Amino acid sequence: MPTAKEYALGKTLEYCEDSRHEWTIENVANVSGRGFQGSFQPSQMQFLNLKFSRSAYWLRFTVKNMYATEEVFMLEYAYPTIDTLEFYRPSSMNTYSQLRVGDMQPYSAREIPHRNYLCRIRLRPGEEQTIYLRIASAGPLIAPITLWHTEGLLQKDYWERLLNGMFYGIMLVMLLYNLFLTVAMRERSYLFYVLYIASFLTYQACLDGTAIEYLWQNAPLWSNTAYLLFAAVTACTAALFTRDFLALSFNSRLFDRALFGIMLMSIVLGVTALFAPYGRMITPISGLVSVASLTTLAAAVFCVWRGYRPAYYFLIAWTALIVSVFLFTMIGFGIVPYTNWTWYSSRFSAVLEVVLLSLGLAYRINLLRKDQEKAAVLEAQNTELSHLNQELYKRNDDLHHANTKLDEANTFKTRMVSIVSHDLKNPLNTIRLLANSLKTELRSDSREGAETLRALVQETHHSSKMIEELLDMAALDMGKITLKPQEMDFGALVAAVVFLQSTQAEKKQQSIQMHVPTECVIRCDEARLRQVVENLLSNAIKFSPFGTVISVHLTAPTQGMVSFSVEDHGPGLTNDDKTKIFGHFQKLSARPTADEHSSGVGLAIVKQIVELHKGTIRVESEVGKGARFIVELPVGM
Repeated sequence: MPTAKEYALGKTLEYCEDSRHEWTIENVANVSGRGFQGSFQPSQMQFLNLKFSRSAYWLRFTVKNMYATEEVFMLEYAYPTIDTLEFYRPSSMNTYSQLRVGDMQPYSAREIPHRNYLCRIRLRPGEEQTIYLRIASAGPLIAPITLWHTEGLLQKDYWERLLNGMFYGIMLVMLLYNLFLTVAMRERSYLFYVLYIASFLTYQACLDGTAIEYLWQNAPLWSNTAYLLFAAVTACTAALFTRDFLALSFNSRLFDRALFGIMLMSIVLGVTALFAPYGRMITPISGLVSVASLTTLAAAVFCVWRGYRPAYYFLIAWTALIVSVFLFTMIGFGIVPYTNWTWYSSRFSAVLEVVLLSLGLAYRINLLRKDQEKAAVLEAQNTELSHLNQELYKRNDDLHHANTKLDEANTFKTRMVSIVSHDLKNPLNTIRLLANSLKTELRSDSREGAETLRALVQETHHSSKMIEELLDMAALDMGKITLKPQEMDFGALVAAVVFLQSTQAEKKQQSIQMHVPTECVIRCDEARLRQVVENLLSNAIKFSPFGTVISVHLTAPTQGMVSFSVEDHGPGLTNDDKTKIFGHFQKLSARPTADEHSSGVGLAIVKQIVELHKGTIRVESEVGKGARFIVELPVGM
């Protein structure tokens, strides 16, 4: 109908099985006229469910634009955990364009960034097209396919995102609330409950595509692994929490041992899922989740029958969730049909469950505390006294540590004041003398006045830079510098610094050879990393003789690391120099070749900045053969 915004395609689909994964679109669409030995059969289900199958399946449907204008429709495949999904749209005479997506493909491969898989279909008035899809997966082959008008899809997506936001918001609030109670009340039941909520929430995010949309967009292999891993972790944490909440070690040794066995099996399957193929692990882990759900429900019923009062809360809270999780698991085996109700039921049940179970936890803990109140009075007093003693010892240790730090800071401050006073005295006196001389000489407009002005500017620059280095060093030592990481092109930064330093090198007839990759994107604090590059290159210029070559190298990222080096042909470093080169205020045997300024703190600043980036710096040098400084940094912080 022209006024419709949604076209459910379940019962209009036709499908055929490609058991050998050998057919192409030319075969299936009968373009080549050979190689296709199958036959399409109509779907009888609202949402096609082909269960677990190692075969690939081809789906097709025909769509016709009944509107009077050209329309763009959106084809939605709403099962985020399908491994491979290929859309084929007619592009010209007897040819089809392919769009290959699925959770085995990076998120960037999607035509439209969305947690589900979307494909545009453009139709002219009265135009009819046959669309083909190819699906294959190690998991269940479920095909909820809908054709949307863009406006209808936007409305549907708006409400879905609203409901998802409410679900994740409520679950996160309950997680944080119970985490707070864990810390405040020091009850392990709350800790086990927090672990369960966290694992269940992550498992749900893997199922509905939220995780791959927001957490690991370009890690397709991890996407499948994470789905299995967190399913196993959810079964493990649910069993752990159930054993503790229902006090099964006292109420039922049989169920306690059964759930302990489920925990062990969950750990084994979860670890195995990290290494084994996805297709081999989906069935045992799905079966484990079903068994864990039914066992937990049976344990709750047994404890209610035994008269254990907290079990009433547990049974009410968990019955709906366990049934919905069990139904959801059975969808993959084709025992339960895929519907919106069965697909999303676990979410609605989970919200009810976390609220009721929090109340049940509070009730259970109140009962336990009342039963133990009298016996715990003396123990609480002793514990409080012991805690006070520990606090006293801790405060004494903290006071001693603070005093030590204060002494070190005072020593450092005294040393810095002494050095600053000494090192700034001569430059400032020179500036004063030059200024007085400049005042007289400029009256006669002499050439000496211009030279004096140049010397004045140079001395002022040296003094300013020395003060900046001393302030940077003090801030780093006191931990007052916070990095501001962002993604940037390291190669472009190196090239910019080399360009700016080339003028200084040319004054000494030096040349700089630069070897950087075309692109080297890392995550770092650009301003601080620029300090590192500038300092190393400036030192190479200072300590290299006239007419020599300075080499700057930057390697492309390898195993998550990049390497940057600056090599000069200066006098090199002695073994004694190497032991103190990155220390504060160290004067080395080598001297600048043109009497340039050196404060003795630059390399100490460089080392601390590199270490703040979780990197390393080292020097390779022999006396008389120059020096090579090498910085290695991680690509991401």
